[in-house]
Amino acid sequence: MTAVTKIQRTMDACLAVLREHEAAEYGLPTNPRFVAYELEQRGQAVKPDPADKRPNKRRSHGWPPGFQDVQDAILRLRERAPSRGSGSPTPTAAW
Repeated sequence: MTAVTKIQRTMDACLAVLREHEAAEYGLPTNPRFVAYELEQRGQAVKPDPADKRPNKRRSHGWPPGFQDVQDAILRLRERAPSRGSGSPTPTAAW
């Protein structure tokens, strides 16, 4: 059994949201901020705590991920996606 890392779990959660949006007729936005808000509503991401004094408070320790973790996961998904031409907002159609 292999250990699943936080970034892999975050990428899986982001990919699930992106695929849901792609399958929907109404086509919700798929930019990282909207994905992070949706994951936050599901309890799979957390907003930065205003009382947190760390320099990079948009990133969380442990699970659930912070908004910066979500942005990083979407960036990794887009880097790994096959090229779909310019202007293509999500990496999921070819998967």
